[in-house]
Amino acid sequence: MRKHNFTLLFIGSILGAALFFIGAYPLKPYIIYTIGTFVPLGKCLNKSFFLSCSNVRQQIDETRFYNIKNERTPIPGWQLYTTVDPNKNSYIIVKLHRDRDKVIFYPRVNAKNGRVVVYLQDGYYKRKLFDSGPYVSENRWSDISMQYDLDLSSVSGESQDKETDINLVVVLTGSWAQLWHKGNAIFF
Repeated sequence: MRKHNFTLLFIGSILGAALFFIGAYPLKPYIIYTIGTFVPLGKCLNKSFFLSCSNVRQQIDETRFYNIKNERTPIPGWQLYTTVDPNKNSYIIVKLHRDRDKVIFYPRVNAKNGRVVVYLQDGYYKRKLFDSGPYVSENRWSDISMQYDLDLSSVSGESQDKETDINLVVVLTGSWAQLWHKGNAIFF
């Protein structure tokens, strides 16, 4: 009887620890993604995986696209924007409801001939918020699912409130510049 109690206690402890880790909010995506797809934990901790959905309110203005084409990817549910003519800059304008200090997105470039830059557009003025240049070494593609942070902590929009609508301009330059998206969601 005593041996069975010890075995049950041991199994219960393991199940309890597993439920704790699966239920731990900050680590949940890393653990479930790692267990479910057998991706090395190091890759997950480096933020190199796709999020499944976005709760960021955003609207992509496809009527104001310039030199942009939408292509399919081998990843189910994901597509990418890239340039039609690599000799011209490409523009994507996104109206974003800013209700947080950071959003995540998925640019992919090769430093040899590709760059993604995000600007805050405030009237006629643009302020650079992100530039992929420093993140990629020469003659190398960035990882397909590498998450990049877009810091919105200094953005206040028209009002001084934290929650406000802002316009972001995403500029793709070169033949090897990509912006991955899931449906109508660029920012996560």
